[in-house]
Amino acid sequence: MGPASPARGRDRQDAAPPSSKPGHRRSGINIESDQEHERPVWPSKPGGQNATMHLDIGVDDLDEAVAWAVQAGASLAEDQPQEHVRVMLDPHGNPFCLCR
Repeated sequence: MGPASPARGRDRQDAAPPSSKPGHRRSGINIESDQEHERPVWPSKPGGQNATMHLDIGVDDLDEAVAWAVQAGASLAEDQPQEHVRVMLDPHGNPFCLCR
């Protein structure tokens, strides 16, 4: 994806939520929608919209975590390159990994 759409008009300095301490900001994950979103291709393929980042989520029971993610709307990616990791795709095709 290219640069953020000027239609959003948000100053990126306000992306992190404010802290209760003056002059400090908390860390967090900011999730925004993008009306021009193209479903990423994973693994990357020439000419496809590449995923730019993903989450690695540590789990105790990989099978149980996969079942929970599928019930919540995710799908198991076709390509699974590691034994103790399951690559999942959210409903919009964004990859995330469940890691044991």
